[in-house]
Amino acid sequence: MLFFAFSFSFLRALAAHTQAEGEAENGKQRSEEEQRHYEQMFIASMSLVVYCITSTEHGMATWLSPFGIEEGGLLESRMAMMSAAYWGVMCAGRILWAGLSGYVTSTWPMLFLDVTLCALACFVLMLCTPGQAYLEQLLWLASVMLGLGVASGLPCVYSLPPEVQVPMSPGAIAILNAASTAGEMSMPFIIGLAFGRNQYWLFSALLAGCMAVAFGVSFAAWRMARIYGQRARRPVVESDLYPTKDAAEGLNRRLPTASEASYQ
Repeated sequence: MLFFAFSFSFLRALAAHTQAEGEAENGKQRSEEEQRHYEQMFIASMSLVVYCITSTEHGMATWLSPFGIEEGGLLESRMAMMSAAYWGVMCAGRILWAGLSGYVTSTWPMLFLDVTLCALACFVLMLCTPGQAYLEQLLWLASVMLGLGVASGLPCVYSLPPEVQVPMSPGAIAILNAASTAGEMSMPFIIGLAFGRNQYWLFSALLAGCMAVAFGVSFAAWRMARIYGQRARRPVVESDLYPTKDAAEGLNRRLPTASEASYQ
């Protein structure tokens, strides 16, 4: 509850910052303090997104088998195969993204696709209740969808700051790594506490909540980066791309030698 309360407060602050940026004149130059504030807000946003993604990734990986055994009465061997398939799909998706990442012009569409796919997987996971006739099939579908969703989510987050003119300084990398590690450790622990109290429904609810926060923060960060890009972009004129006739003649004109200059 504290995490979701903090996320809601952060979203409000981010929305207020984005609105303030949008109300400013497009031609106004950004001061160093405003630029630094924008970079801090964007790194904080991506840290929250990467926390939600890694929380969902490791929460699913850690407690998928116990959930299927306790809620669906499935054999441990079948759940082991399902967990192996989850990791296999995620590994294949990450390798596929490594090959495709060099051909995309923007990472935003892939990030939104990842978060949406994970959210749909969490919705399917909510349907896995005791007595469900197709519980095993739904678990397979949820694990494959979630494996694909988290496969490229983490690489996308790390590639977005340079795309939106935010430098990946050592401090920014450390913050993103800390958020990723916090997600890997905290969510399996929280779900374990819920399972210890036989609150198995919290498994899908917590993962779905993380994806809702990730989508909201990603959308707010995208809007903020879009406004920043419009204000920071310098108008491109023809002389920037093609030299004028006079400029071309000046470039082709040979500079006089030292003896020629002294004679003149």
